[in-house]
Amino acid sequence: ILDHGTPMTVLNHQKNAVVQAIIARDAAAKTVLNGGYEGTPVVLSPHIELMLEAYHVAAKGRVIVMCSPADSGKTRAAEFLVHGDYPFRPERSLVISASGMNDFAKEFAAQLGVSNVHSKLGEFILGALSRKQRSAAEIAAKAAGTGEWVMC
Repeated sequence: ILDHGTPMTVLNHQKNAVVQAIIARDAAAKTVLNGGYEGTPVVLSPHIELMLEAYHVAAKGRVIVMCSPADSGKTRAAEFLVHGDYPFRPERSLVISASGMNDFAKEFAAQLGVSNVHSKLGEFILGALSRKQRSAAEIAAKAAGTGEWVMC
């Protein structure tokens, strides 16, 4: 029990709800995290062609992971997929750069200010991309009001 009489599990559920709301908001805004969107026109490249092909082939709820050597155009291809001018852009998306990270989940959760949720980070990210989201206010109100586990 914390000093204010709030059980630790309620506090953890509230933190989880806040992280879920932040990630959901970023997915709806098609945010580029841990990097920056240059906003300049992107020309079709082999990476973009591969990414678009994967996007077309994958079922609903697509997750595309692209690995290749540094400075080969992965980020620009992802920017095009998320922000490019074409008719089938995704409704929700996140581009998260794990560049220079040894343990993505732990380090990214720490950057969000909630290092204790690293074990659920993948679940939160996939949930933000694949489900109809409630507003951050709705999620926070439910977590604060009832102390129940909140899953978007």
